[in-house]
Amino acid sequence: MIRTVAIPVVALMAAATPAPSQTWRTLDAAGTTTDTGPVSVRIEYTRGELQARPIERGGLLYDLHLRYDAARARPLLTFDTIGRSLAIGAQARPDTRARTEGRGSGDAVLQLGRGAPLNVAVRLDVATANLDLGGLSLRSLAVHASASEARVRFDTANGARMETLDLDISAATLTASGLANARAARVRVAARAGNAELDLGGQWERDMELEIDITLATVTVYVPADVGIELETTRRMLATVNAGGLRRSGDMYVSANSTTAPRKLRVRAGATLGKLTVIHGSR
Repeated sequence: MIRTVAIPVVALMAAATPAPSQTWRTLDAAGTTTDTGPVSVRIEYTRGELQARPIERGGLLYDLHLRYDAARARPLLTFDTIGRSLAIGAQARPDTRARTEGRGSGDAVLQLGRGAPLNVAVRLDVATANLDLGGLSLRSLAVHASASEARVRFDTANGARMETLDLDISAATLTASGLANARAARVRVAARAGNAELDLGGQWERDMELEIDITLATVTVYVPADVGIELETTRRMLATVNAGGLRRSGDMYVSANSTTAPRKLRVRAGATLGKLTVIHGSR
């Protein structure tokens, strides 16, 4: 069973002179875990800057420090003990007039525990996010970014095998690095009116499938030289595919080591009014 303790601390910020429509407050909360059962975590963040990283000390499921403008956003913090699910972050107030009124209207530092297996879904809206997720035990991860700038990092190996990693952007910018360290069998990327860079570096312990859907966007994929590549384009309407270093083989593009490499990347990509670039080797 998981026991959570949320301790909110709310205060007006007095260090700066806010605009008349701003009401700065802070919230500090932490929750403990007493077992290693899986937990579903839903992170929502809007109108500010989010940093997420693992907790260095044990015993905690989460630790949140949130600074927000109460005129534009409201805290999100609920835990369902029966469903073993946590919802955390900050949401836009429904009466906020314009989406673009403040990407810089707050900041949050969220730390997640390493002990329990986690199924994590992140939704970003008009936000800047740096998600350092290496060292957690993620069974699944989904990141949806709208009108945002997101960075997803796996500098160290994920503590669990992940079946699916979903990255979805809309009018957003995404940089993802160390994706082999996520230990995902399948990575799915949807890019609409944005730009995504995917670095598949890290420790490859099994083959990977990469599914890419591009609409009015640009996606660049960096693949280590010792990984074999098979690239299949399933839809290509007024789109560009740059697969320099790969050769055409029937309906596919393949790398020179596609049959001999110990680990293989199989890419299925569809693009409409966009561009896909695959770079095999160092950046």
